[in-house]
Amino acid sequence: MKTIKFKGVEVGTGKVVYGDFLNGASGKLIYEHRGTLPARYVEPESVRQMVGYDKNGNEIYEGDTIIIDDKGEMTVGEILPPQYLKFGVLKGNSDYESNS
Repeated sequence: MKTIKFKGVEVGTGKVVYGDFLNGASGKLIYEHRGTLPARYVEPESVRQMVGYDKNGNEIYEGDTIIIDDKGEMTVGEILPPQYLKFGVLKGNSDYESNS
């Protein structure tokens, strides 16, 4: 069964919270445990859905920065707004092809 999970930055504290997402009338909320309180109000632009796991079992979310070093090891970074994301492919040993 696929895990559906979200993360976002809590309003007021700046803390990243994880759980179920609700787009409520008074704002966007994340429940850390399904349907239980407290629900946390999160910054609307910070909400990201989990898209899978890396080979080490770390969660990957929309908007995460993924860095692959020269040994093929992958590191998952922090939340970034979409306008700052750049995607590209390494070709051979040194040629980089970017989407921008």
